[in-house]
Amino acid sequence: MIMGMFFVYSIKVALCQIAFFLVYKLLLSRDTFFRFNHYLILTMIVASFILPFVGLTFTDSNTLNQGVVEVESIILQGEVIDDFATPYNISLVQVFFIIYIIGVVFMFLSNIVSLFHIFNLISKVDYIREEDGIKIVVVDSKVSPFSWFGYVVMNREDYDMGSKTIVMHEKAHARLGHSYEVMLCNAMIMFQWYNPAAWLMKRELQDIHEYEADAAVLSEGIDAKQYQMLLIRKSVGERAFLLANNLNHNSLKKRIKMMKTTKTNKWQCLKAIVMVPVAACAVVAFACPAVERTTMDIERETESAIESLSVVNVTDANAQSKKAVKPQANQNTSDKGRQKSNPQDKQNDNAKVYDVVEKMPSFPGGMPALFEYLYNNVHYPKVK
Repeated sequence: MIMGMFFVYSIKVALCQIAFFLVYKLLLSRDTFFRFNHYLILTMIVASFILPFVGLTFTDSNTLNQGVVEVESIILQGEVIDDFATPYNISLVQVFFIIYIIGVVFMFLSNIVSLFHIFNLISKVDYIREEDGIKIVVVDSKVSPFSWFGYVVMNREDYDMGSKTIVMHEKAHARLGHSYEVMLCNAMIMFQWYNPAAWLMKRELQDIHEYEADAAVLSEGIDAKQYQMLLIRKSVGERAFLLANNLNHNSLKKRIKMMKTTKTNKWQCLKAIVMVPVAACAVVAFACPAVERTTMDIERETESAIESLSVVNVTDANAQSKKAVKPQANQNTSDKGRQKSNPQDKQNDNAKVYDVVEKMPSFPGGMPALFEYLYNNVHYPKVK
């Protein structure tokens, strides 16, 4: 049941992130306390992965229904075996799970390719110098300046122009450790690729990274108008990397607007308290009996999809093995035909133990009849 539980867990994480992001976007995204919003988004990401583990229990008045649900989960194997008879008849939940796994694999490969491109680019450097423990890498490729952990990468044209402002901007990214947070967001999106809130939270965090780096540059005495013109010139036609902090961002208009925005009153950050009841509502919602039953159904469907694929493979293997032994079986049959039938042999055949059952046992009348029997015969003591 591990894969089924993980799929349900992923859905719960997505719901938490959607709720958190909507509140953040409505109340806090336009404020200028960048560092606070920075940590708030990281907290929302971490909390969304923790809240599904917080468990509450509610007493359901319909105890008999709970008992039926438990029995249904116990006899799950019988249901799965019935599904194996038609392994290609899969449910909508199983289709979503298969698509989800394909998306996870695709996002994982995309991150690996991006890492390979960055390593490949840095390994072909023409010149490296170091400033404040950060390596400045100059390449001939036409790439937008970006930072990646302890490296600042820029093309030779930008370096020859002697643009100290670009270096200051990217050094701010490296000094503030933004690359670690970008890696965290990409790991999150790897498992939440279908969740729009995950992508939007990453974009919001990267926007804040840019606001912080812009503020660091302006604090060094750089003229704001000249800096804004530089950003506009550098915002066209250059390649960016998925895992890096790039100078070229689609949020350029927001960055320039944020530079001109009056500083928000710090007391406005108290609006973040709204996140607490949102988290509490998520925990209570996940603990509702109806939600628990739904998650159990999704887990069963998911595991059924995985086991169905396994049974298909086993069935194909058995079919091939039967074809391989078919001539020998015919030969044994012809040999038995030459022999006289012996009652003792028939008795031995009846006592033979078989490894594979041709027809699985089932309750007379099927699953509906079993549930009706349980309903009429299983009695729980009254709750005092």
